[in-house]
Amino acid sequence: MTDADAKWNASIAQWAHSRSDIDVLVQIGSRVQPGAVVDEWSDYDYQLITPRPGAFLSGDFARELGHCWTLSAQKAFGGFSKVTAVYADALEADFVILRTWEVALAATANRFPRSSFLWPEPLRRGIEDLRCVAGRGARIIKGGERWERRYGSLTPFARPMTQPEFLALIEVFWARAVWVAKKIERGECLAAQRAMHADLFEPTLRLLEVEALLAGSAARPEARGAERWLAPPRLSALDIPTAPQKEVLFAALARIIALFGDVSDVVGHRQGWEAPAHDEVGAWVALRASSDRRLAK
Repeated sequence: MTDADAKWNASIAQWAHSRSDIDVLVQIGSRVQPGAVVDEWSDYDYQLITPRPGAFLSGDFARELGHCWTLSAQKAFGGFSKVTAVYADALEADFVILRTWEVALAATANRFPRSSFLWPEPLRRGIEDLRCVAGRGARIIKGGERWERRYGSLTPFARPMTQPEFLALIEVFWARAVWVAKKIERGECLAAQRAMHADLFEPTLRLLEVEALLAGSAARPEARGAERWLAPPRLSALDIPTAPQKEVLFAALARIIALFGDVSDVVGHRQGWEAPAHDEVGAWVALRASSDRRLAK
């Protein structure tokens, strides 16, 4: 731990204990996860647990911790509100705002898994969310022994992909692949480049995450740390350059289609699901790409 880390940790602990409207402050994320890779670029992640979450949603509270370079509020995993503050030297702190009784209920129920058949779906989902973000490690900054016990009972959890999610993701991918090809043909290359990343790379990365999890790797959402958990052939296949030129975009489209088709087949096979074929779409895109190359010559 550096002097800067120690100073920050002391400051946030003092601040949390000075606020009577904060019941619990929990640090989560890589900085408190055993075996996680932490460096100077790692941010600080917290769950701020309060009886009055509305008082924290604007994010103004974060200014009490120091001069903010920038401050934002948005939705986080599980649909909860998250405040992100960036301080001097690019120190980034994320605060997920949670209601005390809801977290207490989820954490307490989690300690009695034999009663899980009695849990309503919102409670089951809440427990899974809590395990997803805090099951790999957590540090209670404010809250005491009761909350130490509650968080100490959490185990890691990665929500599995369901067959309906799998099938929907495949259909959306292929529909968007056609849309991208049309944009390239029309010469709307910037729109196509944007959609390539937002609509085609994103579902491909999601399936690669599932494939890695099924293989026993410690895959993480949003491709975080993917350079460590992706198999080398998959990592190489993702080296797909894009630029707002038709030939480059068609080449990229062909490569992401090939990768997506392969990984969807692998995931479907391992799960016992049949990945629907989209040969007509693939052939049509390949024809458009080859036509474009001929015209370019």
